[in-house]
Amino acid sequence: MWLWALASTLLLFVLELVLFASFIPTDWAHGVEQTERRALVETLGADAAQAIVARGARWYDTLFVETGIAPWTYRLVATGPGVESGYGLEPIGASPAWAWLRGRLDVIWGAFAQALRRIALLHAWWPFMAIVLAAAIGDGWLRRRIRQYGFVYASPLAHHTALRILLALWLIVGLLLFAPIAMPVLAVPVLGVASALCVAFVVTHTQKQL
Repeated sequence: MWLWALASTLLLFVLELVLFASFIPTDWAHGVEQTERRALVETLGADAAQAIVARGARWYDTLFVETGIAPWTYRLVATGPGVESGYGLEPIGASPAWAWLRGRLDVIWGAFAQALRRIALLHAWWPFMAIVLAAAIGDGWLRRRIRQYGFVYASPLAHHTALRILLALWLIVGLLLFAPIAMPVLAVPVLGVASALCVAFVVTHTQKQL
């Protein structure tokens, strides 16, 4: 099941990047970014929003700019003003096709920057996530002990269903990191609560090991 889930997620991830590269207009991608930044400021305040955006930008620079990956892709297929390919492709750098490729690269790398900014938002909520998770584990353990003393049968179906829901939830989160729609800031605590409920069910219905 885990291998199938991983393979399916990778396939969906590739399809999502193809979608970005083929259909998402540059203006739309920029609009999503601006909408999310405004939502961050309105929900968390200017200082917290700036810290989250700066952390995401720092991660992007470390992973893709300082390593030379992003600049290399521009030099390879999107020569133009300010970008010299070094592969003898400069004469065709001004063609419409090259301009279109440059726009597609802008969208794709913007999607990676957006994903890292959303991960930075998740990271900013980690104290809340940790508290909710600890409470869920404690509650699930207490309920499990109570059920054991009452000779109540732990349900394997409930256990596996909660595990599958938890897995599906975080796979969806992974895909939504690149989604070309503005994500609400408060979706993160909702995600934390939903994950905690699943964990509580998993712990409650964990069968006794003999």
